[in-house]
Amino acid sequence: MRSKYILIFTFLFSIGLLYGCAGAPTITPSKDKLVSLGTASIDKEVAKPKEIFFRGGLQAWGAALGGALGGALTADAGKSDATKLNELIAAQQLDIGKMVYQEATRQLANKKSITIVEGDAANGKFQFFVTHYGFSKTHPFGSTYDVNMGVLAKLVSKTGEVLWQYSDFVTGLASDNNQGQSLDVYYSNPATLKPALETAARVVVRNVLANLPN
Repeated sequence: MRSKYILIFTFLFSIGLLYGCAGAPTITPSKDKLVSLGTASIDKEVAKPKEIFFRGGLQAWGAALGGALGGALTADAGKSDATKLNELIAAQQLDIGKMVYQEATRQLANKKSITIVEGDAANGKFQFFVTHYGFSKTHPFGSTYDVNMGVLAKLVSKTGEVLWQYSDFVTGLASDNNQGQSLDVYYSNPATLKPALETAARVVVRNVLANLPN
């Protein structure tokens, strides 16, 4: 019976995320167009939200249900935990924007369709934006809070033309986003926040760049 409820919740929660996190329109160039562009740099400034979001079991049900019922369930819930986690992230000097930039740099180096260079000599520029990030229970029966994160990426030419654009997100439903901990562990051992955030950044950047021709 429990597994049945978990499957129902997971389905509802996934639908809620898909409708609540709709990204920008996808623009996918041909591989030939990327090859003709030749070179691109990566913008080191990655925009991100000032604060994380937090979704516990109650908020997760509210997000899945939506509407007036969902709003009633989530009203004022989880604010203290979001504040605590924000403070711990700041105290650990963790910057999700830098994590996304580092992952993008590492993963783009493996793309054969375009060469990554630094400086103004590049013919294009990759830009990354963290649309949202925070902590959420994957289902209301567990104690683990996984990092959820959304990333929008663009490749812009020197003339300002958006040659490539894609957005994606990752939740605790992804099997390789597996460094989530309970709140007690995060609070007692804040060093566990770094691998949780870095893992989510690696997975979502990989998902985004999978749309870029190799």
